[in-house]
Amino acid sequence: MKNTHKWLGVALCAMAFGGSAQAQKLMVVEMQDNADNWSCALSKISAATFLNGQISFGADEGETTTTLKAIDLKGIEKITFVDDPTAVKSVVASPAAKLRAVVMGNTLRVKGYSGPATRLTIVAATGQTIQNYGTWRGGDINIATLTPGVYIAKVGNQTFKFSK
Repeated sequence: MKNTHKWLGVALCAMAFGGSAQAQKLMVVEMQDNADNWSCALSKISAATFLNGQISFGADEGETTTTLKAIDLKGIEKITFVDDPTAVKSVVASPAAKLRAVVMGNTLRVKGYSGPATRLTIVAATGQTIQNYGTWRGGDINIATLTPGVYIAKVGNQTFKFSK
């Protein structure tokens, strides 16, 4: 890989790790031989280190950083950032939606629901289902196990966003 390409890769990594990364973005490292291409959610990567002709991507695990992948710079064709096809892209409330979330400490209360028992699902911004209630009847939901962040809740066929 030419020296200018290396600096372009460095600049791309710096931009990505500078706080502009979103949970639904993937970093894709394409190799010159296409045999060992690698991709990872940007939300998992906490560090990129250049040492001895390699770039190492790390993830925080408590007090330490674990290496996710170390790649020889000479073999990199390009690094791109793409939308994760499995993540939640956006949620748009319908004008008729009457539901709203009220978070009180570790409790989520859904205001505006008075129908029969229905399914309630809580999804993280990454698209991962966090909690699933098959027969929710409108009661409070314990969200003590959720880490602080933005979540999407689906009640029946209506969705809304809430933050813990």
